[in-house]
Amino acid sequence: MWATGSGRGLTPALAAGRTTDDYALEAVFAVFALVGAAGALMTAFGLGRSLPLRLPLALAWLGSGATACWGGWLWLSALLVADRTADGPTATMGLTYAVQMVIGTLIVVMGIRFFAERAHQVGRTP
Repeated sequence: MWATGSGRGLTPALAAGRTTDDYALEAVFAVFALVGAAGALMTAFGLGRSLPLRLPLALAWLGSGATACWGGWLWLSALLVADRTADGPTATMGLTYAVQMVIGTLIVVMGIRFFAERAHQVGRTP
């Protein structure tokens, strides 16, 4: 939403001072989340079976790592801001970053579950 120019959830000072760099950064956050979700879904449900398994795993790893780490970093920095002035992060921003961190972590958990199931299937002899 913030990548498309919406200032909803931002302070008036933050919304007014945004540049194209800010929009691009928000768009990159969205792309990483989509890449991670696509890779996890491709891995979990066997989508794109003609592709080598390395590709969806790499997408899931890259997307989930970037989403979880950046979300965690931004959430932590929003929590640690001592000065709660009009220029500081809003509650909506903190919630957005926390959700970003949780989504990235859930993608990682989906990957771990996939590998656990796969290891269980490989260990089983017919």
